[in-house]
Amino acid sequence: MRMVLRAMAAILLCAWLLPAAAVQAQALPRGSYLRTCHHVGVTRHATLFATCRRIDGRWRRTSLHRVDRCVGDISNRDGRLFCGYGG
Repeated sequence: MRMVLRAMAAILLCAWLLPAAAVQAQALPRGSYLRTCHHVGVTRHATLFATCRRIDGRWRRTSLHRVDRCVGDISNRDGRLFCGYGG
């Protein structure tokens, strides 16, 4: 019984750690957002996520889908990630 519990704990730990490792493996895209955002990462589906400072000084959790299609600067606009998309 103990071995089964240990095996289940190991499986749960791996399931919890692997997505974080996949997120960390991708390089962060450049942009001015890096000056006012933290806890930044990119998912394997090209979604950029971060916590960004708003104009009023508070923080907002935000994301930007298909960051691989961004053209030009990726910026923080009042706590939201923004970019221009190419065709």
